[in-house]
Amino acid sequence: MEVFTIPKDTFYSYLVIDERTNLSVAIDPIDTQQILEVAKFNLARISTIFLTNCNNAYIPAVEKLLQEVPGLTIHVGSDDFMPELKKKRIVVHRDKELGFGTLKIRCFSVRYSGHLMFFVEGDKTSPIALFCGEELTVGGSLFRYEKNSPLYLYHALYNLEILQLPGSTRIYCSREFSIQSLTFAIGLEPSNLSTVQSRLDWAKKTIAQKLPAVPSTIEDERTYNPFLRVHLPEIKAKLMLPLDAKPLQTMEFLIKKFQEQCQNLISDTII
Repeated sequence: MEVFTIPKDTFYSYLVIDERTNLSVAIDPIDTQQILEVAKFNLARISTIFLTNCNNAYIPAVEKLLQEVPGLTIHVGSDDFMPELKKKRIVVHRDKELGFGTLKIRCFSVRYSGHLMFFVEGDKTSPIALFCGEELTVGGSLFRYEKNSPLYLYHALYNLEILQLPGSTRIYCSREFSIQSLTFAIGLEPSNLSTVQSRLDWAKKTIAQKLPAVPSTIEDERTYNPFLRVHLPEIKAKLMLPLDAKPLQTMEFLIKKFQEQCQNLISDTII
């Protein structure tokens, strides 16, 4: 299994290729031309599209890919997304396992939010990959605060076996906000400054070189991402919560705090 990262503005798209069969899946496509060029260069045939959320920004690329590649299907988490493509659209309402070539793909449904995460395994020599959309980004999360969203996000990160995945699992998010998210994380947890600052410095250097700041790993994110550290007293204190606050309450205040400080960053994200 080989994962190609295709950045466009603040978006990350991916082409995952099964090297044994040359079948590939496109995840969160934005730049159709780049995706097709990567597939062509690697002699890969795109067999399906996976969307981690129903952001309308994906619609032009999905439509173009359907024109360019006959027989494509689309895996989404909502019945409302592109209803005109009903015959080609596969709506995932529950967790399920799929196979494409030798790739094994587990789809995690984030309750009723329409968001999905995809856990992809190739052969034993390939690192395991988690495509987690906006639920988990480098150093943060872009899940917007709306009714029930803390419950959805908590469910996604803590109840869907995400934290039970191997620490080496590679994390591929759909948006690039690592500098802003890690800066936010430093303010929440000053005692963890050296760990977060190290990743922040790396992200700044990488982005300055116009390179993608992904992937990270489950192990990495657990050491600095506040959305995976809602049990810590220091984070609760920074959010003005009592030390006995439940993790779900901490998650709610964390989403609100991030949205207040970074409103301009997440204005185009959706629930």
